[in-house]
Amino acid sequence: MKKMDLQQSIIYGPLLSRRLGLSLGINLLPTARKLCSFDCLYCQYGFTPQTVSTDNLSKDFPKTKLILKEIKNYFKEKTTSKNINYITLAGNGEPTLHPDFAEIVDGIIDIRDKYIPTAKLALLSNASTATNPKICETIKRFDKRIMKLDAGDKKMFKKINRANKNIDYDNLVLSLADLAPITLQTLFVEGSVNNTTKKQVALLSETYKKIKPENIQIYSLDRTPADEKLKKVSTTKLFDLKKQVMEATSIPVDVFV
Repeated sequence: MKKMDLQQSIIYGPLLSRRLGLSLGINLLPTARKLCSFDCLYCQYGFTPQTVSTDNLSKDFPKTKLILKEIKNYFKEKTTSKNINYITLAGNGEPTLHPDFAEIVDGIIDIRDKYIPTAKLALLSNASTATNPKICETIKRFDKRIMKLDAGDKKMFKKINRANKNIDYDNLVLSLADLAPITLQTLFVEGSVNNTTKKQVALLSETYKKIKPENIQIYSLDRTPADEKLKKVSTTKLFDLKKQVMEATSIPVDVFV
Protein backbone atom coordinates (compact mmCIF):
# COMPACT_ATOMS: atom_id res chain seq x y z
CA MET A 1 0.00 0.00 0.00
CA LYS A 2 1.04 3.61 -0.55
CA LYS A 3 -0.45 7.00 0.20
CA MET A 4 -2.58 8.63 -2.48
CA ASP A 5 -1.36 11.73 -4.28
CA LEU A 6 -3.53 14.83 -4.05
CA GLN A 7 -5.77 15.54 -7.02
CA GLN A 8 -3.99 18.08 -9.21
CA SER A 9 -7.01 19.44 -11.07
CA ILE A 10 -10.67 20.31 -10.68
CA ILE A 11 -11.81 17.37 -12.82
CA TYR A 12 -10.34 13.89 -12.46
CA GLY A 13 -11.33 10.56 -13.95
CA PRO A 14 -13.72 9.27 -14.95
CA LEU A 15 -12.97 6.36 -12.65
CA LEU A 16 -14.69 3.00 -12.45
CA SER A 17 -16.07 3.04 -8.91
CA ARG A 18 -17.16 -0.01 -6.94
CA ARG A 19 -20.01 2.06 -5.55
CA LEU A 20 -21.03 4.41 -8.35
CA GLY A 21 -20.10 2.85 -11.67
CA LEU A 22 -18.34 5.28 -14.04
CA SER A 23 -17.77 8.32 -11.87
CA LEU A 24 -16.36 11.72 -12.84
CA GLY A 25 -14.60 13.28 -9.86
CA ILE A 26 -14.89 16.99 -9.06
CA ASN A 27 -12.35 18.54 -6.68
CA LEU A 28 -13.55 21.82 -5.15
CA LEU A 29 -10.47 22.07 -2.95
CA PRO A 30 -6.91 23.37 -3.31
CA THR A 31 -4.47 21.18 -5.22
CA ALA A 32 -1.40 22.06 -3.12
CA ARG A 33 -2.67 20.66 0.17
CA LYS A 34 -5.50 18.77 1.81
CA LEU A 35 -8.20 20.97 3.30
CA CYS A 36 -10.56 19.25 5.71
CA SER A 37 -12.54 19.66 8.91
CA PHE A 38 -11.31 16.21 10.01
CA ASP A 39 -7.78 14.85 10.46
CA CYS A 40 -8.58 11.13 10.23
CA LEU A 41 -5.83 8.76 11.29
CA TYR A 42 -6.56 6.54 8.29
CA CYS A 43 -6.65 9.24 5.58
CA GLN A 44 -5.07 8.10 2.32
CA TYR A 45 -3.84 11.67 1.66
CA GLY A 46 -1.91 11.84 4.93
CA PHE A 47 -2.47 14.11 7.91
CA THR A 48 -4.36 17.41 7.60
CA PRO A 49 -1.98 20.36 8.18
CA GLN A 50 -4.78 22.30 9.88
CA THR A 51 -8.39 21.29 10.39
CA VAL A 52 -10.80 24.03 9.37
CA SER A 53 -14.38 25.07 9.91
CA THR A 54 -16.69 27.34 7.93
CA ASP A 55 -15.40 30.21 10.09
CA ASN A 56 -11.76 29.65 9.12
CA LEU A 57 -11.45 29.08 5.40
CA SER A 58 -8.44 29.09 3.12
CA LYS A 59 -8.28 31.67 0.33
CA ASP A 60 -6.82 29.27 -2.21
CA PHE A 61 -10.01 27.49 -3.24
CA PRO A 62 -10.54 27.30 -7.01
CA LYS A 63 -12.87 30.05 -8.17
CA THR A 64 -16.51 29.19 -8.83
CA LYS A 65 -16.45 30.51 -12.41
CA LEU A 66 -13.38 28.41 -13.21
CA ILE A 67 -14.92 25.25 -11.72
CA LEU A 68 -18.13 25.60 -13.72
CA LYS A 69 -16.26 26.59 -16.89
CA GLU A 70 -14.07 23.48 -16.74
CA ILE A 71 -17.04 21.18 -16.09
CA LYS A 72 -19.04 22.73 -18.92
CA ASN A 73 -16.12 22.45 -21.35
CA TYR A 74 -15.57 18.84 -20.36
CA PHE A 75 -19.13 17.84 -21.22
CA LYS A 76 -19.09 19.90 -24.43
CA GLU A 77 -15.83 18.42 -25.70
CA LYS A 78 -15.68 14.83 -24.39
CA THR A 79 -17.93 12.50 -26.36
CA THR A 80 -17.24 9.72 -23.85
CA SER A 81 -18.83 11.86 -21.13
CA LYS A 82 -22.23 10.50 -22.22
CA ASN A 83 -21.33 7.21 -20.51
CA ILE A 84 -20.79 8.74 -17.06
CA ASN A 85 -23.08 7.40 -14.33
CA TYR A 86 -22.23 9.88 -11.57
CA ILE A 87 -20.68 13.32 -11.21
CA THR A 88 -19.06 12.98 -7.79
CA LEU A 89 -17.93 15.83 -5.55
CA ALA A 90 -15.05 14.67 -3.37
CA GLY A 91 -11.40 15.66 -3.88
CA ASN A 92 -8.65 16.80 -1.52
CA GLY A 93 -10.63 16.96 1.71
CA GLU A 94 -14.17 18.07 2.58
CA PRO A 95 -15.95 19.49 -0.50
CA THR A 96 -18.69 21.31 1.42
CA LEU A 97 -16.06 23.66 2.90
CA HIS A 98 -15.92 25.62 -0.36
CA PRO A 99 -17.44 29.04 0.48
CA ASP A 100 -19.53 28.92 -2.73
CA PHE A 101 -20.62 25.30 -2.32
CA ALA A 102 -24.34 25.98 -2.87
CA GLU A 103 -23.75 28.13 -5.96
CA ILE A 104 -21.38 25.56 -7.44
CA VAL A 105 -23.91 22.76 -6.98
CA ASP A 106 -26.60 24.90 -8.64
CA GLY A 107 -24.27 25.43 -11.59
CA ILE A 108 -23.28 21.77 -11.89
CA ILE A 109 -26.92 20.70 -11.90
CA ASP A 110 -27.70 23.18 -14.71
CA ILE A 111 -24.74 21.88 -16.74
CA ARG A 112 -25.70 18.27 -16.06
CA ASP A 113 -29.32 18.86 -17.10
CA LYS A 114 -28.18 20.45 -20.39
CA TYR A 115 -25.40 18.10 -21.46
CA ILE A 116 -25.83 14.75 -19.71
CA PRO A 117 -29.25 14.51 -18.00
CA THR A 118 -28.87 10.77 -17.38
CA ALA A 119 -25.94 11.32 -14.99
CA LYS A 120 -26.64 11.54 -11.29
CA LEU A 121 -24.93 13.73 -8.71
CA ALA A 122 -23.07 12.18 -5.76
CA LEU A 123 -21.36 13.67 -2.73
CA LEU A 124 -18.70 12.16 -0.48
CA SER A 125 -18.74 14.14 2.76
CA ASN A 126 -18.16 13.97 6.50
CA ALA A 127 -21.31 16.10 7.13
CA SER A 128 -19.37 18.47 9.40
CA THR A 129 -20.91 21.55 7.75
CA ALA A 130 -24.48 20.24 7.60
CA THR A 131 -25.46 22.24 10.69
CA ASN A 132 -25.47 25.20 8.27
CA PRO A 133 -29.06 25.28 6.88
CA LYS A 134 -27.96 26.44 3.41
CA ILE A 135 -25.40 23.66 3.09
CA CYS A 136 -27.86 21.10 4.49
CA GLU A 137 -30.46 22.02 1.85
CA THR A 138 -27.81 21.90 -0.87
CA ILE A 139 -26.66 18.44 0.20
CA LYS A 140 -30.25 17.24 -0.09
CA ARG A 141 -30.18 18.08 -3.82
CA PHE A 142 -27.68 15.27 -4.48
CA ASP A 143 -29.01 11.99 -5.88
CA LYS A 144 -26.54 10.03 -3.76
CA ARG A 145 -25.35 11.30 -0.39
CA ILE A 146 -22.48 9.17 0.94
CA MET A 147 -21.56 10.31 4.43
CA LYS A 148 -18.89 9.30 6.97
CA LEU A 149 -19.38 7.72 10.37
CA ASP A 150 -16.49 5.79 11.90
CA ALA A 151 -17.28 6.15 15.60
CA GLY A 152 -20.22 5.36 17.83
CA ASP A 153 -19.32 7.80 20.60
CA LYS A 154 -17.46 11.03 21.27
CA LYS A 155 -14.37 9.30 22.65
CA MET A 156 -13.75 7.21 19.53
CA PHE A 157 -14.72 10.14 17.27
CA LYS A 158 -11.99 12.21 18.90
CA LYS A 159 -9.44 9.40 18.52
CA ILE A 160 -10.07 8.36 14.95
CA ASN A 161 -11.44 11.45 13.16
CA ARG A 162 -9.74 14.22 15.16
CA ALA A 163 -12.20 16.85 13.95
CA ASN A 164 -11.95 20.61 14.21
CA LYS A 165 -12.64 21.65 17.80
CA ASN A 166 -15.87 23.41 16.78
CA ILE A 167 -17.46 20.17 15.57
CA ASP A 168 -19.65 18.45 18.16
CA TYR A 169 -20.26 14.72 17.76
CA ASP A 170 -23.88 14.81 18.93
CA ASN A 171 -24.71 17.64 16.52
CA LEU A 172 -22.98 15.72 13.74
CA VAL A 173 -25.22 12.70 14.37
CA LEU A 174 -28.32 14.91 14.33
CA SER A 175 -27.18 16.44 11.04
CA LEU A 176 -26.69 13.03 9.48
CA ALA A 177 -30.20 12.00 10.53
CA ASP A 178 -31.60 15.18 8.96
CA LEU A 179 -29.95 14.42 5.61
CA ALA A 180 -31.92 11.22 4.98
CA PRO A 181 -31.93 9.30 2.75
CA ILE A 182 -28.19 8.72 2.95
CA THR A 183 -25.57 6.01 2.67
CA LEU A 184 -23.20 5.76 5.61
CA GLN A 185 -19.58 4.68 5.17
CA THR A 186 -17.59 3.23 8.06
CA LEU A 187 -13.91 2.42 7.80
CA PHE A 188 -12.81 -0.18 10.34
CA VAL A 189 -9.23 -0.33 11.60
CA GLU A 190 -7.16 -2.07 14.23
CA GLY A 191 -3.77 -1.25 15.70
CA SER A 192 -3.14 2.15 17.30
CA VAL A 193 -6.93 2.69 17.28
CA ASN A 194 -9.51 -0.09 17.15
CA ASN A 195 -13.16 0.54 16.29
CA THR A 196 -13.92 -3.17 15.69
CA THR A 197 -14.45 -4.24 19.31
CA LYS A 198 -17.86 -5.53 20.41
CA LYS A 199 -18.36 -2.37 22.48
CA GLN A 200 -17.55 -0.07 19.58
CA VAL A 201 -19.69 -2.01 17.12
CA ALA A 202 -22.58 -1.92 19.59
CA LEU A 203 -22.19 1.86 19.98
CA LEU A 204 -21.98 2.30 16.22
CA SER A 205 -25.09 0.17 15.75
CA GLU A 206 -27.06 2.33 18.18
CA THR A 207 -25.94 5.44 16.32
CA TYR A 208 -26.83 3.87 12.95
CA LYS A 209 -30.35 3.31 14.29
CA LYS A 210 -30.61 7.00 15.24
CA ILE A 211 -29.50 8.14 11.79
CA LYS A 212 -31.51 5.52 9.83
CA PRO A 213 -29.43 5.36 6.64
CA GLU A 214 -30.67 3.50 3.56
CA ASN A 215 -27.61 1.30 3.75
CA ILE A 216 -24.16 1.08 5.33
CA GLN A 217 -20.89 0.46 3.51
CA ILE A 218 -18.02 -0.99 5.54
CA TYR A 219 -14.42 -1.44 4.48
CA SER A 220 -10.85 -1.16 5.70
CA LEU A 221 -7.53 0.26 4.59
CA ASP A 222 -6.72 0.19 0.88
CA ARG A 223 -3.72 2.55 0.95
CA THR A 224 -1.09 3.53 3.50
CA PRO A 225 -2.86 5.54 6.22
CA ALA A 226 -1.64 8.78 7.76
CA ASP A 227 -0.96 6.83 10.97
CA GLU A 228 1.09 3.88 9.80
CA LYS A 229 0.50 2.07 13.11
CA LEU A 230 -3.05 1.33 12.00
CA LYS A 231 -3.74 -2.17 10.71
CA LYS A 232 -6.05 -3.37 7.98
CA VAL A 233 -9.04 -5.45 9.08
CA SER A 234 -9.25 -8.85 7.39
CA THR A 235 -12.01 -9.67 4.92
CA THR A 236 -13.27 -12.42 7.23
CA LYS A 237 -13.61 -9.97 10.10
CA LEU A 238 -15.37 -7.39 7.93
CA PHE A 239 -18.04 -9.94 7.09
CA ASP A 240 -18.34 -10.77 10.76
CA LEU A 241 -18.80 -7.06 11.51
CA LYS A 242 -21.46 -6.91 8.81
CA LYS A 243 -23.34 -9.72 10.53
CA GLN A 244 -23.11 -7.99 13.91
CA VAL A 245 -24.41 -4.69 12.54
CA MET A 246 -27.25 -6.22 10.54
CA GLU A 247 -28.41 -8.29 13.52
CA ALA A 248 -28.40 -5.19 15.70
CA THR A 249 -29.99 -2.75 13.23
CA SER A 250 -31.71 -4.62 10.35
CA ILE A 251 -30.11 -2.04 8.03
CA PRO A 252 -28.55 -3.44 4.81
CA VAL A 253 -24.74 -3.58 4.99
CA ASP A 254 -22.33 -3.93 2.07
CA VAL A 255 -18.71 -5.01 2.49
CA PHE A 256 -16.10 -3.54 0.16
CA VAL A 257 -12.72 -5.29 -0.02
